[in-house]
Amino acid sequence: MELIPKINRDYSKMHALKTGIGSSLAILIAEFFYLDFSSSAGIITLLTLATTKTETIQLGVNRISTFLITMLFTIVFHLFLGNNWFAFGIVLTIITFIFSFKNLLSTLSVNAVSITHLMFRDKITLHDLLNEFYLLLIGLTIAIVVNQFQDFSRQKKFLESSKKIIERRFVDIFEKMVEYIKETEKKSDIWDEIIQLENDLMELTKTAVKYQQNRLPIKDDYFVGYFEMRLQQCGLLHNLHYEIKNVRNNEEAIHIISLFVNEIKKHIEDQFFCSEQIDYLSELIVELQEEYVPSSKQEFINKARLYHILKDFEDFLKFKKRFYQSIE
Repeated sequence: MELIPKINRDYSKMHALKTGIGSSLAILIAEFFYLDFSSSAGIITLLTLATTKTETIQLGVNRISTFLITMLFTIVFHLFLGNNWFAFGIVLTIITFIFSFKNLLSTLSVNAVSITHLMFRDKITLHDLLNEFYLLLIGLTIAIVVNQFQDFSRQKKFLESSKKIIERRFVDIFEKMVEYIKETEKKSDIWDEIIQLENDLMELTKTAVKYQQNRLPIKDDYFVGYFEMRLQQCGLLHNLHYEIKNVRNNEEAIHIISLFVNEIKKHIEDQFFCSEQIDYLSELIVELQEEYVPSSKQEFINKARLYHILKDFEDFLKFKKRFYQSIE
């Protein structure tokens, strides 16, 4: 989808703006309080700013906890090994191993800078430790504050327009599916379209998750649920396309499937029509089960294939029904 790169560019522009303003502001505050290495506050802001509020806050919490661990090892090894490159290497190796084991490597860069500030001093004082802590606190605070500014209206508008585009693409696929089942000699690119639709839905789900996390503390997971529901339906389209290939010579199956595909297509956007479609489909499945016993092996196979196709259509509708029931 062309819209996905566009919204990613919008995210990048906003992120660049917040990074520039936030980092400069952090350095300004650090200089106002006459802290040593004031530029480090700006670097901490730069490295802490993530694409969502949730990620930024979590990264901030992780930075504080790992900072305390780093300071402990720095003081101990500085005391016993002195202020030299060997002590620096030992501390860096130990914290890298610990952070890697705990999946906290994203905090390593800031802690490595703090080690360089302290390890080569003749003596580590309380003033030095507080200086590093204040730099960290300023950098994290500014990152969290500037990341509160989000362009929610643009993000929501993008997701709403993407929702309509996805629905139109489902309709197009169903239309091609009807043509494919009726014209046995016609080749189709439905398979490629389904794969592309699935890939786009995965990207849209990621974008919706970002939007949801940036809305916190307001809970707004409508779009996440919607695109996940369409992704589940897309998985069923793979099955349907494969199964429909095997009934293209069965006139009864062609007629039933064409009627039902057209019915689903007409109401792809309608959240209230699912129940009627599911009830009708359930009746159709019961009738198929109660029909006469097939008189030949081929007739039995045709009936079984049609049954599986109708069950897939039923699941397709149930995914949609469950989603809209969950948001009521």
